[in-house]
Amino acid sequence: MTTRADAAVRDSSSVPPHEVLAERVQGVLAIRHSITCERHAGDSTAMLILSTRLIAWFYPRFVQWPSGVPDPRRPGCAVMARASVHDGADAIAKRLAERYRQIRAGQV
Repeated sequence: MTTRADAAVRDSSSVPPHEVLAERVQGVLAIRHSITCERHAGDSTAMLILSTRLIAWFYPRFVQWPSGVPDPRRPGCAVMARASVHDGADAIAKRLAERYRQIRAGQV
């Protein structure tokens, strides 16, 4: 029988890389940018919810989030900003923090 404490301590080799990256980005956002967010993970994706208008999706090869720029091909939707998972947690967190501050300032 697995206890709650056992479930909290996972073998890092069993955690998908995109979940590990989401956790690292969450930590960088909290420590360097004073931004707290929720982290959720599913079978093939993880996500960070920074606000109702900013959710970052972490896939095995890339991360994406709404840029705030309207998509001319899809009315009512924003163009998605993207970063490679190879950019690293610091660079991705910096871009997410910039977008978060734009939203907080009332910019697009």
